[in-house]
Amino acid sequence: MAIIHIVMFEFKPTIEKAKVDEICTRMLALEKAVYQYGFVMEFETVEDRDYYLDKDPAHLEFKNSLKGFVEKVGCLDYAPGVF
Repeated sequence: MAIIHIVMFEFKPTIEKAKVDEICTRMLALEKAVYQYGFVMEFETVEDRDYYLDKDPAHLEFKNSLKGFVEKVGCLDYAPGVF
């Protein structure tokens, strides 16, 4: 079954058409950025997430062990219901 991902923008009325076109072109280029694997982690607080990313010894060791094996990494953090 296909997964449909819809993205909608409403640009500020002061944005020129050339800038809108450039942003849309960049957005369409992202379709080529395909990842083979994805993992989801949930943290209780921003501080917990920051500790994990910047100080957790196990995470830092794992991250360093990926050098030479992983071509690209993409991350997205969000809080449900917060825009």
